[in-house]
Amino acid sequence: MKWIKNNILNLHIILNILFIFMNSYFYIDRGMDYKVFGRNIIYMLVVNVVFSIILLIIKIKRKEYKFKIYDLLIILISLFGLISTIFAIKPNVSLYGFKGRYEGFYSILYYLSLLFLSSFVKNSDKKKIIYVIIGTGIIEVIYALLQINDSSLVSVSRNFGSIWANGLTSNPNFFSSYVLICLCYMVGLYVEKDDKKYSFLYLLIISFLFSGILISNTTSCMLSFLIIFIYVLFYLFKEKKIDKIIILLIVFIFMFTTIENFGKTRLYSDLVKTKNEAVELSRGNIGDNFGTKRVLIWKKTLKVVPKYLLHGAGIDNYFYMFDDGPLVIGKFFYDKAHNDYLQILVTQGIFSLILYLVLYTVIICRGIVNTKDKSLYLLLPPVAYLIQIFFNISVIEVAPVFFISLGLLVDREKDSYVYKYFIKRVLDIVFSIILIVLLIPVFIIISLLIKIIDGGKIFYVQERTGLNGNVFKIYKFKTIDGKNVLRFGNILRNTSLDEIPQIFNVLKGDMSFVGPRPWIVDYYKLFTDEQKRRVEVRPGITGLAQVNGRNSIDIFKKIEYDLEYVDDVSFILDLKILFKSIKVVFDKDNVDMDMNIKMELKELKNSKKNKKLLK
Repeated sequence: MKWIKNNILNLHIILNILFIFMNSYFYIDRGMDYKVFGRNIIYMLVVNVVFSIILLIIKIKRKEYKFKIYDLLIILISLFGLISTIFAIKPNVSLYGFKGRYEGFYSILYYLSLLFLSSFVKNSDKKKIIYVIIGTGIIEVIYALLQINDSSLVSVSRNFGSIWANGLTSNPNFFSSYVLICLCYMVGLYVEKDDKKYSFLYLLIISFLFSGILISNTTSCMLSFLIIFIYVLFYLFKEKKIDKIIILLIVFIFMFTTIENFGKTRLYSDLVKTKNEAVELSRGNIGDNFGTKRVLIWKKTLKVVPKYLLHGAGIDNYFYMFDDGPLVIGKFFYDKAHNDYLQILVTQGIFSLILYLVLYTVIICRGIVNTKDKSLYLLLPPVAYLIQIFFNISVIEVAPVFFISLGLLVDREKDSYVYKYFIKRVLDIVFSIILIVLLIPVFIIISLLIKIIDGGKIFYVQERTGLNGNVFKIYKFKTIDGKNVLRFGNILRNTSLDEIPQIFNVLKGDMSFVGPRPWIVDYYKLFTDEQKRRVEVRPGITGLAQVNGRNSIDIFKKIEYDLEYVDDVSFILDLKILFKSIKVVFDKDNVDMDMNIKMELKELKNSKKNKKLLK
């Protein structure tokens, strides 16, 4: 019982993996209605939500839970998915999914629940779950090998007379993407593990899984694996593991040649065709049949994007979004865009796509940093999947395993400095673009009022000290003329609306939404070496000092707050400051006065003189 208690989370995630695997088996081999598969997803979603709530209660009670940026992104993706469902062409389809796919709002929530739960798995337990995923992948390949040999033991699918190697999925593409995740785990484990005792076993499993990619004849997965493999070779070269480079090259070349000679794959000719198409594309020759008509599908999809840009046509509503009926090319109709990013854009809207991309970026960047801690095997599978869905689609037989692998890449036990140096900037760019678009009417109205009431220039430009002491020009709405505060300028200052143009500074990279306020150059000249640390991060429109008194505290207390922010910068701290700033915005003490600037400069000068005298 104690073992079960200590491994309850791991067992629950393994249960989800087996749940997907068994549903796939009953669908392919036992003729289960796909609608039942979709319905079972909803049941499991309910189980996962209940489990998540219990887990959160326990973690919060033990003070082991910290709200992370990916938690917020999961919530926001769910919210925009709901909005997309409300405004969908067919809300019911958006909720449950299109017939034959059943990848609607409930399925999206199921995927996100798996990401959330797997993010809590301890580093020491992650391999247990990975071995289960690899085990199901091996069974998939065994099943597919029996299929291409037309065995009576398995259910065989045929397409235009040829047998499909689709394993326990409905299509070779989906089978291949599942095996790709498993193969990347095995390659990563082999690369990281120096124990020669298991090397042969690892290579045997790698060879077997690679044969699954080959017999699937899926070019997108092969291309994805080649990109990953090149990265692995560079990694091994950097780590000076030349022996492993040679062994892996021999294994993959041998398997490719062997299966090609047995006539069980046509991937070589497909890769050559893809290369030739890429050359033609680079020359501007875009053939509609390129990539098995994918280019034509993308072109037709992009034409309707403007119509559904904000909230999308509705999750899994691709079939209904064309004015002249379903997208039909040749003898086939298409219910997905064959590019998962484009699919999200057109069915869930631009904001959902941005949130997904930010979520992937946050987790992948953290994973790249973690490769220094011998965790390359965690990074490869989700990256490989994200590459191949540029040419492929998401399905409920494979996507859950991807979101689990994404969750395993998360390390909740570490504070990420990736946010400080990378993610924070990405969020600044994304939200500054969104705000600029939304605030265009406000910019126009304020500009007109300044011209009508006060006259003269609309903007005030001044040099300030920014990141690493570099000087930049800050933008504000004009509120003063000489030493006099203008009539409308007074309103702008009291409401902090004069700060709005600084959003352009954020977009340019001069500033961030949150950080130490950018002061005039005279301040920086008077700072000590310790005080100069406040410019180690981008200055902000609002900051820790601004929500803790601003002009009611002295210059040294402000610097103290700024240095505290530099040392503790995090997504949660930024979020707290932004929420507190809403309350502070209408406080009249929130205004920078010239008198305060003069007084603060005098205090800094006196402080510097006193320190020299003490020396």
